[in-house]
Formats: sequence, structure tokens, C-alpha cells
Amino acid sequence: MRAPAPPQPRREPPARFRSVGPGSRALAPVPAAPYHAGMIVGIGIDHVRVERMAGLLERRPDGARDRLFTEGERETCEGRASPAEGYAARFAAKEAFLKALGTGWSGGIGWHEVEVVTGANGRPHLRLSGTAAGRLREAGGRRVHLSFTHEGGMAAAVVVIEG
Repeated sequence: MRAPAPPQPRREPPARFRSVGPGSRALAPVPAAPYHAGMIVGIGIDHVRVERMAGLLERRPDGARDRLFTEGERETCEGRASPAEGYAARFAAKEAFLKALGTGWSGGIGWHEVEVVTGANGRPHLRLSGTAAGRLREAGGRRVHLSFTHEGGMAAAVVVIEG
């Protein structure tokens, strides 16, 4: 019986490549300059009870809708079987964005400057304007990802700001 061969020293890949993962033989190129694109700048989450939103809309039918939501958001929500669900999800999305940005409403951002719109593929995203867009640029944000849901009387949204 032969003795096992001594372990071979690990050869490091050239400086311009790095291992894809532990134990992996695959290599990926390393960017020439520091890589900042795609870094997470902020994450925000919020949830709203649909019943609470329905109560607000009932107590202040036009005032709350007009103050909190853009015309496009109102049209989208009013066309739904449960408008309060749509409003609650959009409200949660706006709050989640401000949490991700780290300013809250104290940053001078107006409700209409953060608008939830639906893309051609049906996926929601945020359209920012005015101070909201400026604050995003100041924070180093380039893309904003949005996901929201409503189930069991709750609406929730998550926003990720990517640099």
C-alpha cells in the first residue's frame, strides 16, 4: 500500500481573476476599478392594515385620496375590486421608499413626488420627481426596486435602493 500523496499547495489564480465561490474551480473576472454599481444604498419596509386605510378614505373621501395619491394612483386603485387594498399597498410603498432613503417625510418630500406606477409587464415601480428624485441622487441611488403585496387584511411593501 502506498502512502497518500502530500497535499499540493493551492495555486492562486492570476490577479485579474477570482474564485466564484468556496471550493469552486470557476473563475470570474475582477473589475479593473472599484465596483460601486449595484451596491445597496438603502432598504425599507412598511405595512398597513387595509381596514385602517379604508377608514381613512371613508372619513376623508376626497381629502385623503387627493393629498396622498397622484391622479394615476387614484385611477388604478378605484378600478380595483378592493380600492382600499390598492391604496394601502401604495401608501406602504411610499413609506418604505422614505425608510430606504433614510429621510422620512422630514426630508421635504411631498406625497405626490413618490408615485407607484405599473409597468407594461404589470410590475410596479416608483416614479420619483422633485425633491424625492434629488434626494435619491444625493444618496447615490440609481435604481429603485419595489415589491408589494396585500393579503389577509394587510398590505406590505419592500423597497431596495441600488447605487
